[in-house]
Amino acid sequence: MNIKVLVLGATGSGKTSSICRIPEYEIEGLDPTKTFIIACKKKELPVRGWLRDYQSVAVGQPPDIGNYIYTNRAPAIANVINHISDSRNDIEHIVLDDTNYIMQDRYMNNTSTGYKIFTDIGNDMAMIFRAIEASSKNIVVFMHYEALDEGFGTTYKAKTVGKMVDNY
Repeated sequence: MNIKVLVLGATGSGKTSSICRIPEYEIEGLDPTKTFIIACKKKELPVRGWLRDYQSVAVGQPPDIGNYIYTNRAPAIANVINHISDSRNDIEHIVLDDTNYIMQDRYMNNTSTGYKIFTDIGNDMAMIFRAIEASSKNIVVFMHYEALDEGFGTTYKAKTVGKMVDNY
């Protein structure tokens, strides 16, 4: 049985740290030898020694070895998820870190006109979530949240670049 988890949290709330091994706090985290991280924002993992546990894969190369890649391009992310699901029996967990940057960076690098960019971003996210759904691996997706006041209390949803993307 595989598990799919969406973790919503504010910047600096410990989303990424929650999967890492932090021996001084007796936190085991996910086993790096069985975990592949797709980082959607170019940053270091927030724990000491992460470079010892995670070896980078160059974008455009098949992720046959290594367990960490930086890319925020939806087709590349979907391809990595599909490749790992099909070819990496050693990997049990895939972590998609800071997923909001896929949408944010695509919006900021907008080459579409009018509302087409929102459709494109919606299609990008759908491509990734179809790969996640089809995967036989455990997958954890980290995203920032947006708080909404619905009149009866605060609710939370995954933060996107707007209502048009929410609709797609």
